[in-house]
Amino acid sequence: MTVMADRGGKAGARTGTERIRKLAQAALNADVTVDQVDTILVGLSETLVDLNNSTGNLDATLARFAADGFRPFRQQWLAAHAYAGREVVLLEQGVEVARGLAVGIDDNGQLQIDTATGLRTATTGDVSLRLAEQRP
Repeated sequence: MTVMADRGGKAGARTGTERIRKLAQAALNADVTVDQVDTILVGLSETLVDLNNSTGNLDATLARFAADGFRPFRQQWLAAHAYAGREVVLLEQGVEVARGLAVGIDDNGQLQIDTATGLRTATTGDVSLRLAEQRP
């Protein structure tokens, strides 16, 4: 017969009733833990399904981009353009290189800014765009 050590922190032996209470509490805690794990696993399963769907959509989107370029995505991008019609500042390595009205993007996805000297297309990849009101 195996004897379990009592690690309850109390000095002396526990009575049968105390041991039954302790075991019952441990069983209840185990049930709660199992329920929590089940809930986590259900949530994880849903997340993995969503991730799989998103990844599948991403694969299709990348294939379309590889075949057709940016042009098919332009209208959707313009609909979500946060700075559309607002005065912006274009920065390159922290230095202002253009200031004007963000008017959109071209078929290649390059930002177009209507400046005092005319339409400017941002063709470099190392730029930062800020609202003009955020930069003096």
